[in-house]
Amino acid sequence: MNHFKLGIALIVMILLCSCQVSAQPNVQVNGLHAKNSALELTIASYFQTFNEINQWSTFATDDFVKRVYEWCSGDRSGNKSIAEMKKIYAHISENTLDLVACTIDEIDEVSDTEVHIYVTRKWENEETDQTAYSIIKVNGEWKFDNRF
Repeated sequence: MNHFKLGIALIVMILLCSCQVSAQPNVQVNGLHAKNSALELTIASYFQTFNEINQWSTFATDDFVKRVYEWCSGDRSGNKSIAEMKKIYAHISENTLDLVACTIDEIDEVSDTEVHIYVTRKWENEETDQTAYSIIKVNGEWKFDNRF
């Protein structure tokens, strides 16, 4: 009988350990029609991970991470590392609204190495806003570089 209980406990533990927990659902990205599949992947990936700096920052330049940190923290001292900025920003943004969807309204190819995108963003409280981003090619990879 003890072996039976032990077996059941082992099975339950295996099932519990194999469950995956998703921190946040991906953001729905609509209207994405870039001519370049690598650019399209960067745009989609950035917005799908928008609510978590440690994820979206892989699709951005360090300069963009610094600017976002400065905008949100007010700290313009320039004496923190990127890792410190991300940690502080993650803490600051814990209680902010999550992005739930966005629509890419326009993609403007400025040059072979720079693109501007115009976006309508939808937040968890159902409000929307519009903004634009600059995406540049760095070492063969597309990276978000500015928001204007």
